[in-house]
Amino acid sequence: MAAKTVCTEEQALAAAAELARAGRKVTPASVRNKLGHGGEVRYRLILEANGWRRGPDGYTHPDHKAAEAQGEPDFERDRAEQQRLEMERLRARVKTLEREYERALQEVNLIDRLIDRVMEAAPLSYQPLGRYVAPLRNPKTPVSKLLMLSDTHVGKVVEPDQTLGYGGYNTEIFVDRLAALEDAVLSILEGHTANPVEQLVVVMLGDMLDGALSHANEADQTLTLFDQWFTASHALAQFLRNLAAHVPVMDVYTAVGNHTRWQNQRKMPSVNRYSNLDHFLYHHIAALTRDVRNICWHLDKQPFAVFAVQGWTFMAGHGEHLRGGDRALGIPAHAVNRHVNTQTQLALKAGRPVPAYHLFGDKHKSVNLPHALGEVVFNGSFVGVDNYALASGFTPVPPTQELFEVHPRYGRTGIYPLKLQHATLGGGNRYLEALATVRSRN
Repeated sequence: MAAKTVCTEEQALAAAAELARAGRKVTPASVRNKLGHGGEVRYRLILEANGWRRGPDGYTHPDHKAAEAQGEPDFERDRAEQQRLEMERLRARVKTLEREYERALQEVNLIDRLIDRVMEAAPLSYQPLGRYVAPLRNPKTPVSKLLMLSDTHVGKVVEPDQTLGYGGYNTEIFVDRLAALEDAVLSILEGHTANPVEQLVVVMLGDMLDGALSHANEADQTLTLFDQWFTASHALAQFLRNLAAHVPVMDVYTAVGNHTRWQNQRKMPSVNRYSNLDHFLYHHIAALTRDVRNICWHLDKQPFAVFAVQGWTFMAGHGEHLRGGDRALGIPAHAVNRHVNTQTQLALKAGRPVPAYHLFGDKHKSVNLPHALGEVVFNGSFVGVDNYALASGFTPVPPTQELFEVHPRYGRTGIYPLKLQHATLGGGNRYLEALATVRSRN
């Protein structure tokens, strides 16, 4: 058997230099053809290991003339080439930024127009029932109550025969549980509060609608987006109107959820995050309650709502950015610690009050986590067990919403996890009757 001929690295480099001097294209194939033996892969590795760069016209050596295999450096040519490449990169970047800027301007203008249409879509505002404010004769310190309202998922349908009999949710169950929540809050305000309540804060944390997204290839929502939006806005407007009749002032803060993002968004955007079905819903409810004078809406474009209650600073968001943790306890501990640490540093750097309480939804279960200055509080949901939670092995928890008291000295006290699974059947008809009246007018 004949011995296999193998060239040396010096032979390959010399052949490449000779090809370059002759003005011929230097490639692994041309080097192999000149030497008459060897493999292209070996020659490619030799060229790249010795500083030869691949280009549209073959391999070239950036620091040496082609007259010699390792000749004199040509720094001027190399510098000019680098400057040309840098200018091309900068021009491409400028064009990309210009396109992104134009697209952002168009999107913002469209969002503003949609919000105007949403505000105009409210034919009239619900009238106040009559405001009753008890005189503060009680010598005890006045306090505020804060209701976390989130993950109502109006439009979602959960069938018991698809969830081993554990789940069950639809629009009728939503309004029944909303009525049960209203009754529970009023019961606490009127019969279970020692201190006079001077303010009710309602924090709407997103996923108020089920939207039109899907888990995997399933699309289990059967209510159109308009019906979701119309039903939720009128039911929630009545809910807020009814509660407002029992407190001197109601402040409403909002954040948008991830289920209500647009269908072409694979994940929640970091720019124009407020362009979301929840945001339009909040504006419509605000329009429907504009004549209830003691309801004050705080609507903006921020990813988080930051506000003060009784001198304590709160930060509220939906919470989908807090990922990880175990499914049994549902506590994304690392993400929570990172969030609290980041927001604390940002506030201190800017000379602003550091948030003591961080409020979130998204996880569909009530969780309270203490930190040095206060607590991180996760709200429950209206849904309870659903197809996704059952298939993913999440701990089954009852539908719950959080209500608590805020004391000017002690902060968050008087915590009430309000369970909704025992809502009276048909209790939400009071919302549907008014909704039917509105539909008949239109």
